[in-house]
Amino acid sequence: MKTLSVIALGFGLWLAGGNTASADTNYPWCIITGGLSEGAYSCGYVSFEQCQQTRLGTDMCVVNPLYKAPSAPSSRAAPKERDRTRR
Repeated sequence: MKTLSVIALGFGLWLAGGNTASADTNYPWCIITGGLSEGAYSCGYVSFEQCQQTRLGTDMCVVNPLYKAPSAPSSRAAPKERDRTRR
């Protein structure tokens, strides 16, 4: 429940126009440093655990609001080659 609250808070701050991660930073987790009202996002963490281990004091880990997950590979299998030998 605590994680969900942190995620919701981070998303709310992003919607309110707070400092956001730069568009070219594509990592799923960010640390908000410097407090909630004037904080800055530092996005460069691949997991919540990595973010938690890095943050200091009152810094918070939140989901990167600009993160774009990689596309899933196509589920279509490549067509099988036909056996062209005569029987």
